[in-house]
Amino acid sequence: MVQLHFLLGTFSWNFHFKILEDSPFPIILGLEFLSHSKMLMDLEDREYYFHLAPNQPMQFEGLIENVKEEGLEASSYF
Repeated sequence: MVQLHFLLGTFSWNFHFKILEDSPFPIILGLEFLSHSKMLMDLEDREYYFHLAPNQPMQFEGLIENVKEEGLEASSYF
């Protein structure tokens, strides 16, 4: 477990995440956070919002650019 303080859009969170370490690379498992925060994602439009602020959709930004910079295929990120 690791506790992270992070910012998503305009919302700040503190949350404990599980880390899957017995894989080819460490993966942070965030399903519990998605349930706790009531985050809803629209993957087709590449945006998300939280149940507490449904009128404030935010864009997924920089995911593909970050993957390309690291030399990974985009499909490996998602």
